[in-house]
Amino acid sequence: MNDPSRSFHEASNGTPVRTGSGQPAHSMRSRRPATWARPRNSDDGYSSDSVLKYASNDFKTMGQRIFVFIIGGATRSELRVVHKLTSKFKREIILGSTSIDDPAQFITKLKMLSTQELSVDDLQI
Repeated sequence: MNDPSRSFHEASNGTPVRTGSGQPAHSMRSRRPATWARPRNSDDGYSSDSVLKYASNDFKTMGQRIFVFIIGGATRSELRVVHKLTSKFKREIILGSTSIDDPAQFITKLKMLSTQELSVDDLQI
């Protein structure tokens, strides 16, 4: 029943299936490996692979990483400062936040803090 020596295209009597021209049937698949599994050579400077290819070796020699997490959101200016500090201190700084805010969102969040008048006493720990 599961005889591995027989091909899927073989007839029940064991002879290969023939096409109309008398030739045995053959696969139309390419014999080359799939292209999705190969690394790409995109050196356009914008794709993450091309940027990280050169940066990863630098970060390995930099030592310990610095993790910064901002609760309430970070702005693009804070991202820029982290990028500059990474170059200045020769250490990888990873910034995390609950959101990335533009200036209008940042001002809105500041207004919400003043109207709600949050205090430490309101926190239930």
